[in-house]
Amino acid sequence: MLQKYTKSLDLLDDYDHKTLTKPKGNISNEKITYKSCIDIIKTLKFHEKSDIFAIERDKGLESIIHNIYQTFDGKDVYESVEENQPTFYILV
Repeated sequence: MLQKYTKSLDLLDDYDHKTLTKPKGNISNEKITYKSCIDIIKTLKFHEKSDIFAIERDKGLESIIHNIYQTFDGKDVYESVEENQPTFYILV
């Protein structure tokens, strides 16, 4: 059982010892669109059986999608598909 979790334990150990390296990752030319997300949501069974499922409030989904593609100083904040830790900048 321990073998199944070796990668996770190694990642945690690297994080603890500040030796965690950023993954190379994959760059995608495809962009998620608001319309494609809505189309997918409409195909889910929950959507048909509930009046309250996936009711968007204050353009929340649209904001989430824009956050994925945000930039700072002309560079993507999230550079790859796999990257899940954003780079934080301190403005002085």
